[in-house]
Amino acid sequence: MANNNSIITKYDNYKTEHSDDVPGGRNIIGILENETLEDIFRVFGGTIEDTPYKIWNNISDAVYHHIKNHNVINLTRTLQ
Repeated sequence: MANNNSIITKYDNYKTEHSDDVPGGRNIIGILENETLEDIFRVFGGTIEDTPYKIWNNISDAVYHHIKNHNVINLTRTLQ
């Protein structure tokens, strides 16, 4: 997996009406709204065959490690 800190920090102050109050929400939404699938796969791992669930979790895990907050958006918890 490539160094993902630069792509995550790029969205530290991302303005979004979605998930503003959730730790890591700005980072995750910014990445999903603005980065190409190719860049997401290159930086966070994955292949074109991966489901959106797997892509979301790769990004969520990376943001969790970046901000060190266990309350970061997590698709598994969101679906429960």
